[in-house]
Amino acid sequence: MLANAAPLVRAMLVWHTDHALGKKYGAVALLAVWEIVQFLVFVAGFFSSRVVWRGITLRVDGNGQLRH
Repeated sequence: MLANAAPLVRAMLVWHTDHALGKKYGAVALLAVWEIVQFLVFVAGFFSSRVVWRGITLRVDGNGQLRH
């Protein structure tokens, strides 16, 4: 039941945020696509220890520390 309510609550949050900022509601239409992309990025994070941030390549060591 909670899994069914989550997309509705997420859509309401986007709608209210857009309304408060005076934006059009186009983001709600692409919400499902954006959620899938975010999930894929999350899963991809488990398969790499490399991070590129502002053009600098960093590695995450076994202790979770960033190394240059």
